[in-house]
Amino acid sequence: MTTILRLLFRFQTEYSGDPRFVSGNAFRHALSRQVHTSIGIFTDIDRLNPPRTYYEFFLIRTKKCFAFPHFEKFFDYNTNTRKYRFFFTPRFVTFDILDPPPDLIDLISSIEPIQFGGGRHCGCGAVVLHDTLYIDIDAIPMPERATHLVLISPLLHFPPCVEKYRCRRERLNLWNHGRVNHLNVIAPGQFFRIKPGQNIPKIARNGILRRVKANKALFSQFGFGEFILYDWKSGGMADGPR
Repeated sequence: MTTILRLLFRFQTEYSGDPRFVSGNAFRHALSRQVHTSIGIFTDIDRLNPPRTYYEFFLIRTKKCFAFPHFEKFFDYNTNTRKYRFFFTPRFVTFDILDPPPDLIDLISSIEPIQFGGGRHCGCGAVVLHDTLYIDIDAIPMPERATHLVLISPLLHFPPCVEKYRCRRERLNLWNHGRVNHLNVIAPGQFFRIKPGQNIPKIARNGILRRVKANKALFSQFGFGEFILYDWKSGGMADGPR
């Protein structure tokens, strides 16, 4: 059985950081635990429901809530000057943990507060665990047909199953043991055509497990490599019209 623990956190304070997602690296550092985590997706969904289909598994991952910035003027007593800061006020953020340790929920409950993003010394990014759900990936039927895949999280290299295009890349900073690594990643949100004759169920499963290849997972422990399949020839989702 391949198990994923889905976690839903509720924000208690404003968040300062990337408005698209919370990095998996930030989650690992917040817990001081080397877990195999996805990126955190902002959402307004306040309850985790067991997925019955491939598309339902990705529903909370694709129905994203965009974080809009707020601006505030404040007085910096360290420099005796007035400054501006910006922050976001998301409601919830969700992570998927692959093969979770059995004590992970107890560990999360014992840490107060858990904080994501920047400005933590000012109280920003404080969250509490709102809901949890264990998902058996082997019990979810994988799609049989698909024409394209869409990246949910960043990717370092093209999967061998897709046609390579000129794509949008961006510089991503990955903090690791006091050092910053600069990565040139394929930005999430882009789609790529799947080559003919591919094993679609296997590719779909790799997108959930964040594997570029069946036997290779590059930076997947930080959330890299998550994608969803679509069958645009049949008018929509990879498991057919609904």
